Amino acid sequence: MPDFSRSVAVILGTILFAATAPAQAVYRLVGTVSASDGHAVNGAEVSIVERDTAVRVTRSDSAGRFVFEGLTTSALTVRVRHLGYEPQVLSVHVTKSGRTANISVTLEPSVASLDPVLVEDSAKHAQPNPRLVAFNERRATNSFGHYVTEEMLAKLRPQHASDALRTVFGVTLRPAKFGNLVRLRGCGVRGQATERAGPLVWLDGVRLPGAEIDDVTRGPDIAGIEVYNSFAGVPAQFFDRTAVCGTILVWTKHR
Repeated sequence: MPDFSRSVAVILGTILFAATAPAQAVYRLVGTVSASDGHAVNGAEVSIVERDTAVRVTRSDSAGRFVFEGLTTSALTVRVRHLGYEPQVLSVHVTKSGRTANISVTLEPSVASLDPVLVEDSAKHAQPNPRLVAFNERRATNSFGHYVTEEMLAKLRPQHASDALRTVFGVTLRPAKFGNLVRLRGCGVRGQATERAGPLVWLDGVRLPGAEIDDVTRGPDIAGIEVYNSFAGVPAQFFDRTAVCGTILVWTKHR
């Protein structure tokens, strides 16, 4: 009997303690998620966060509403995220047990930021065509020559090399099977002599006796042309006594 009495006393004490122990406080959190233009955000991820870890997660409905029931702490950290918006982190404090905290969260659109891009004008650093260095010097100092420049070629856009010479003083063009025959004033102007008496052509410093300009290069490949109607003014390195009908120096684009 003594053991039975002792057991009953322990049970009664446990029941009495349970009846008198304070109930654990619970809280409730409700809220809405909207965009900066006022429209509700559906499907936003709403989390209760502890030490950077989400311990409770829900999502907003089509009206942007969400609810957390049965929360056991009054100090809450709430994180709200949705694709296309900047995430929001809020601190919420529920003042009394059994109370409901109401919050409204506004999400701002996420703007992608790009690293700055530096655009340099490569034209300023482009190397000049070495074939035109001496060409430009002669164009500035030698008045005996006639010059077709890069700027002129860009406007003319000649298909055949000879087409670039149509406006050059003293040059005559005659149709040929391919392109034109180039003849300079004062040499072979009558009959068949016109066919035979062509100027001496140099291509990038290479002497090409008997060649027609259209046979050795194309219009789009030309960077500059010098025309000398006589021996006068012909640069010393290109002087040739057989060039009795003039001299043409052709310079192609640097590749």
